[in-house]
Amino acid sequence: MSTPRTTPAGRILFVGAGPGNPDLLTLRAREVLAGTSVAYVDPDVMPGVRELVAADLPVPEEALREAEEAYERLCADAKASGSRRKPPRPAPPTAAD
Repeated sequence: MSTPRTTPAGRILFVGAGPGNPDLLTLRAREVLAGTSVAYVDPDVMPGVRELVAADLPVPEEALREAEEAYERLCADAKASGSRRKPPRPAPPTAAD
């Protein structure tokens, strides 16, 4: 006799990224990646595909605040070292991070 499941069952979906170019993904592949919070990605896949992961999920305020603080520290370090320009802003965090 089996015990009743206390947590909902999850789903695993496999999405082929082809050559890894985000412009070549199907619409369904884009939807799946944008709505997932966990993804295992081949290291050879272009960064644009990885940026699609969890794009539609809300990012926790704490993660946004930490990213902004990290950028401010980066700017302060650059200024202290004599740089006259701000460093480029890194990509914002996603829910998958």
